Amino acid sequence: ALGAGGDIMVNQSGDAKISILGAGPGGSKGVNNSGTISGANVELKAHGNVYALAINNTGIIRATGSARVPNGRVVLQSTGGKISTTGEISARNADGSGGAIMIDAGD
Repeated sequence: ALGAGGDIMVNQSGDAKISILGAGPGGSKGVNNSGTISGANVELKAHGNVYALAINNTGIIRATGSARVPNGRVVLQSTGGKISTTGEISARNADGSGGAIMIDAGD
C-alpha cells in the first residue's frame, strides 16, 4: 500500500489496508508510480483536491492473490484529486482467474 496525505491509518482488519485523512502540510504531493508494484493486493491512495493530480501511474501494477489472500485486487483511490493511469494494471486471483480493479477519484 502506498499513500499520500496528512494522516495515514493502517487498518488491521477489513478489505482496505490504509485510510488517508486530510492533505499533508502544503497540500498532498500525491502518489507517483513509474516502476513495477507487485503484491497479493495493491492499494494506492491519496488525499488531493479538485485541482491536483493525486495519483499518477505510468508503470506496472500487478495483484496476484495468494493462498492466504486468494482474491487479487488493485485499488487506486483519491479523495477529491485526479487519477491518471497510462501504465499497465492487472489483477488475478490465486488460481489465475479474474481479480478486481477499482479506480475511484471521489467525484
